[in-house]
Amino acid sequence: MGLALGGIKRYEEAPAQYRAAINLNPDGPADHYYAGVMLLLLGRYREALRPDPIHAGAHRYNCPILFLPRPRTLIEAGPECVRGSGHNTLFNEHTRVSVTMAAIESATLGSLAIPRIINGMWQVAGGHGVIAPDDAVSEMGLYHDAGLTAWDMADIYGPAEEFLGRFRDGLDPGQRQRSVAFTKFVPSPGSMTRSIVEHHIDRSIRRMNVDAIDLLQFHWWDYGNPSYLDALRHLEILRDEGKIKHLALTNFDTRRMEVMVDKGVTLVSNQVQHSVLDCRPQVAMAPFCQRYGIGMLAYGTLLGGFLSERYLGAAEPGRLELSTYSLQKYKNMIDAWGGWPLFQELLSAMDQVAERRQASIANVAVRYVLDRPGVVGAIIGARLGIVNHIGDNLGAFSSRLGSDDCSQIEEVTARSNDLYSAIGDCGSEYR
Repeated sequence: MGLALGGIKRYEEAPAQYRAAINLNPDGPADHYYAGVMLLLLGRYREALRPDPIHAGAHRYNCPILFLPRPRTLIEAGPECVRGSGHNTLFNEHTRVSVTMAAIESATLGSLAIPRIINGMWQVAGGHGVIAPDDAVSEMGLYHDAGLTAWDMADIYGPAEEFLGRFRDGLDPGQRQRSVAFTKFVPSPGSMTRSIVEHHIDRSIRRMNVDAIDLLQFHWWDYGNPSYLDALRHLEILRDEGKIKHLALTNFDTRRMEVMVDKGVTLVSNQVQHSVLDCRPQVAMAPFCQRYGIGMLAYGTLLGGFLSERYLGAAEPGRLELSTYSLQKYKNMIDAWGGWPLFQELLSAMDQVAERRQASIANVAVRYVLDRPGVVGAIIGARLGIVNHIGDNLGAFSSRLGSDDCSQIEEVTARSNDLYSAIGDCGSEYR
């Protein structure tokens, strides 16, 4: 069994950046059992590859897929690698394949080393298609083996923490050490006693199958209730006692963070919405975070999928066509920013940049945000067991934007509404 390449453009026609570097290793570890490799990897070449898993019952996944087992010594994949007849197999059941595209960029949050692209798990909470638990947990292994080893979740994201716990349970100790897990503590506003806070943290620890939470991100819905400061004090104690390794925030604004820092709270990051379209974090949050050594984790970088070739030149979707909570949420943001016609101008500009850089629109979108001041990493949602974008996610690491690229994008965004004035600082849309 192998990978059918029917209908794909010839290898020689692909830009060099799109040619998978692979290592054919017949003696690879038995757990490296996935067979899925794209010679033409990103948005310009979206022919429907149909990977056949070497093992029956392996994951279902959609293309583009790039990366399966961990990389070793790499060689260029050329026509000489193609074997078989009829449907052109790239390898057979005795071959282990490693694929890579670019070195994975890393960053640090406190003592944590993390890839700069983090897998988001909001999608498993619902509203993004029916997710089968076994398929979801299994597919987490693809991300991990690709080097995307960090996961972002919350105690309110349905089964996300349990999925992480099940996934970790299947890892050997060495691989478990590579896995990094962020979760969020999102309580209902009210009295925040030590027992209430510790109850929630202990529950997350059990669900996630960890001894301590790598990064605990605190969210608070109502600034009118100052009990968030009590919760932070208890979280600091739990961190000092070893149940939390690093304390962070999600969707707090700069003003509230100033209060926390003035009270001596040590924070490593704040997770905020940040995209080519929504640059509110650059107004006040980024300068503040840089001053105090606090990283920003960006979500909404792809606007739920709107920043892709799929919507380039497309008619404005009606509400009934917005099939996920993410699309519904970010269509509202597009409307507030400037509307569909201006968004099409933005997509067109990004598409031209992508063409020059031999990348996808999504790569350009992620790269743009990763290059903004103060941004440590970008969280990209994973619809586990439904659709797989590992290859395109990794493509952001090989993409580079020049000043001319950014200027072309910003010529469009400069004509949009000022979201900072319209909505407010980071997180204001939730309050």
